[in-house]
Amino acid sequence: DSLSNIVVRIRPGTAESERDMPISRTVVKRVVDEKLSLLSLDALHDERLLSAESIVAQRIASIMAAPLLQRGNLLGVIYTDSRRRSRIFNEDDLDLLNTLCAQASIAVDNARTHEKLLREAVARATYARFMPQHVVDEILAHPDTLTLGGSNRQIAVLFSDIRGFTSLSEKLPPETVVQILNEYFSEMTPILFEHQGMLDKYMGDNLMALFGVPYESEEAAVNAVKTAIAMQKRLKELSDPLMEKARAEICVGIGINLGTGTVGYIGSKERTDYTAVGDVVNIAARLEKQAKAGQILISESVRQALDEAFEVCPVGLISVKGRTEAVQVYEVKW
Repeated sequence: DSLSNIVVRIRPGTAESERDMPISRTVVKRVVDEKLSLLSLDALHDERLLSAESIVAQRIASIMAAPLLQRGNLLGVIYTDSRRRSRIFNEDDLDLLNTLCAQASIAVDNARTHEKLLREAVARATYARFMPQHVVDEILAHPDTLTLGGSNRQIAVLFSDIRGFTSLSEKLPPETVVQILNEYFSEMTPILFEHQGMLDKYMGDNLMALFGVPYESEEAAVNAVKTAIAMQKRLKELSDPLMEKARAEICVGIGINLGTGTVGYIGSKERTDYTAVGDVVNIAARLEKQAKAGQILISESVRQALDEAFEVCPVGLISVKGRTEAVQVYEVKW
């Protein structure tokens, strides 16, 4: 019952009244169930087909049908019948049909494989822009495990921003500004991916990253802090070449928070982005704004998730818009 007509061909010269030719579901079902070809030299008297009312109603003289199989899976069925006693199908006809089905199965399978590879290539290119390679591989291997709708989960959010870049960019040619940003992000993004982070977005000279998505991780906060430290150290190594272009020192401030956020594809029909929203994001952004050049500021929730391998010292309390209580802030020494 799940099969439907894809292509129908009728002998040239067939009368218009004979063009509506329903196929025998009894024959098709038998071929589907057994995955074997069927040839009936005398369909009206064939014991295998006595229950097929359409054969009697249509006065079908002879029938052939063969399955399209690939790696044991049924792709479809090719069915043909004749009402003319002068044109009875024989074993040679069945051999020809089986050969045709074999070639058709290969063609269909190749087309499906090609389509699948194209979809995977597009998906890989899309995901690879903001997710590490191992996560992309996991999503493509097990797409059903990824929930595309919104969900609440514990995540770590990292914001980084080049200090004084707005005023700096006003003094530089636009092409130099773009070149500096491209070099900076080209160095920072691999560090993010190396620590299982997901790039949420670039916003001018600002970077937003998520940890613990799209799959939850108990190491989200630790990975976020490791990313921040690696980013600061790498930027220090790039100081001279970037300073030569910017004519000033390039430094960043980083803020990290850990908490429950709503994660999913958010946007309109025209465009959606995989991102996170909620208080956890707002506090991380606020921490980044408070961070001075070269600083990594974290919240209390992040500090509690870290072990003794990280050197952390208290900075004080900061107020966050929309919250009545101040947030305790710590600095990670690197």
